[in-house]
Amino acid sequence: MLLSVRAHLRSYQSHKNRPAAHTSRRPESESEWCLAKPEGRDHRVLQVSHVLMVSATTWLRRCSVHPMTATQWLSNPRLGVYLQATSGDHALALELYDWNAQVASACLRDVGHFEVLVRNRYADKLSAHDANWTSASSSLWTLESPPPQPNGVIQKQRKANRKSKESLTIAHASLTNPASGHVSIPTSGQVIAELMFGFWQSLTLPVRDATLWKPILSLAVPGLSRGHVHDRMLKLNRFRNRLAHWEPVFSNSTGLALRLTEFENIFTDIDPDVAAWVGTRSTVLETIDQCPLPALMATPTNFLGRAL
Repeated sequence: MLLSVRAHLRSYQSHKNRPAAHTSRRPESESEWCLAKPEGRDHRVLQVSHVLMVSATTWLRRCSVHPMTATQWLSNPRLGVYLQATSGDHALALELYDWNAQVASACLRDVGHFEVLVRNRYADKLSAHDANWTSASSSLWTLESPPPQPNGVIQKQRKANRKSKESLTIAHASLTNPASGHVSIPTSGQVIAELMFGFWQSLTLPVRDATLWKPILSLAVPGLSRGHVHDRMLKLNRFRNRLAHWEPVFSNSTGLALRLTEFENIFTDIDPDVAAWVGTRSTVLETIDQCPLPALMATPTNFLGRAL
């Protein structure tokens, strides 16, 4: 590594001593891009003293990726969002992208704790109604409101039931796939863990108010209305999907501050003790505060009872 750094230092010195007519051209190779000195960003290049003492760690941290490689890696549209935010600075754009991924990961950790809480709360009540509810053949997935019903209600209930059956069938298939080395007869707990967040969110659809919510699931979250729970779960599912795909957290589409507030509200509504426990261990606020562009977005002052 030391030899590599020395070689790049020699390359940098050579680049630095070129005539002025050549120093303004766009760097072409990846190694040259690492050593080029972006206009106005002197603090991001290697600082070479007369003693030429530069650590390999510092060099690696400050070395950027060639724009062509970055474009092939992230795609023009995705990279373009970060280039626009950084006024075309490729090195800073990649730092911003990495920070965005760290924020998404920190948020997903907390959302994951919430997902486990909700699915187990729901599973307890569903099991009390039908111990075999994780099977697509369960009578739960045939429940319909008694007639007469307004036009379309029964059809919507049947559609929702069909989708739930499909989700359970997929979960069972994944757990009984010999090629994956999974068990032949999955337990209810294994099926529950295999189900997607969207499955739980779909259990509180308006058409399920009379079939699942009032007689079963309302008991899992006392005092909360179906509409309130469903709205928060729906928004959280969309937020979760954006985080999982590392979409920009600073975009208006994500609306990070609002989503975090909504998430905190539903978490504390369902179980304030668990929410507080997660909050003491959350790294969301600290990670947001480390944004390489401090003016890009404001850091929330509180989250899950935790203050920055």
